[in-house]
Amino acid sequence: MKKTTALITIVILLFSLTACSDNYEKGTLTNTTFESEYLDLKFTLPEGYVLATEAEMKERSAQGAQLAQFDSNAYDDDMENTVHEMQTASATGNPNIIILVEKTSIGISNVDAYIVNLKQQLANIKEIKYEIEAAIEEITFVGKSYKKVAANAEFDEVKLNQEYYIRKQDNRIVSIIISFTSDTKEQKDQLLSAFSSYK
Repeated sequence: MKKTTALITIVILLFSLTACSDNYEKGTLTNTTFESEYLDLKFTLPEGYVLATEAEMKERSAQGAQLAQFDSNAYDDDMENTVHEMQTASATGNPNIIILVEKTSIGISNVDAYIVNLKQQLANIKEIKYEIEAAIEEITFVGKSYKKVAANAEFDEVKLNQEYYIRKQDNRIVSIIISFTSDTKEQKDQLLSAFSSYK
């Protein structure tokens, strides 16, 4: 379970992005819900899942940094520019979803550039074997358009499928990262259906 947690949270450490000014406001978490007016997202926790607290998300991020052998100073910079909106997982760890909002920077100021950087960063992680699908899909999720990148990740005996839903809002990149195993695909689809529009 610990290795799985580190594997699914390592991706949040991949970018060091710079500050910007916009209308962003972080969403709110309770034990059973997540709501964000800014993202126009609402999530109601299904039975059998848990929402991570702010402290738990921070702890898991640190575990991922240790696994990837990130420089501690670079990790601190990343965390100042990356907001962990929510993370939910089943009791076994899969499926799970992470929502991140990251400040853009020169050179990574649009979704296409972000995806190029994402693929490069994933390929550079030595501790985890990533196979990244070349095709990028255009999808709609809760009324918003995203670009979808799919990947397979393997670490020791842990094998995960991952989907990255990515879009730009104002001067920020919104990422919804879904991780699941081959036998939890149906549960993944059910978990995604727990999202609705905030409005």
